Amino acid sequence: MPKNQQLHVKIYTVYALLAWAYGHSKQEQESLRYLGLAHEAYAANTGDDQTVQEVGIHIVYLYEGYTRLTLHEHYSDHQHAQEAWKAFAQISSKSSTPGVPERIRLEAINHLALSALALGDLEQFCGLLEQGVTGARALGSQKRRQEAIDAYWKGRGQWPNETKVRELADLFVN
Repeated sequence: MPKNQQLHVKIYTVYALLAWAYGHSKQEQESLRYLGLAHEAYAANTGDDQTVQEVGIHIVYLYEGYTRLTLHEHYSDHQHAQEAWKAFAQISSKSSTPGVPERIRLEAINHLALSALALGDLEQFCGLLEQGVTGARALGSQKRRQEAIDAYWKGRGQWPNETKVRELADLFVN
């Protein structure tokens, strides 16, 4: 990839990271501003260049999702959780965004499960958690497995007496 394309990738990545950092700092407006800048920088600098498009849009969507979930923790209206869902959904299916590595797609699935949790959607949470665990096992990824475990325990915290959630523990038995 030429140096000018690498610089453009870095610009929208920096904006996406800043959005996430501002979200953690409970600075909603700054966070949303940097999300907008990340999308603008991506659109302005990729154009019709398929190489740059495949390298970076999943980064923008991942960090948008992370940012929105973080904002949901601080501002618990469902708007941020719904926006997180939309962002992760952009990269969670094999056909939605070409060129996304499988490990990133599985990360998006695990975070979709967290988005379902934030939205209070038990059925989606259970289905996505199962997909995440199955995918982590197929990929042999301890990191993706740990994300799924963390999501499971958050689900147990939200639905402590729900049989469907308790039964998900069986997924983690080798």
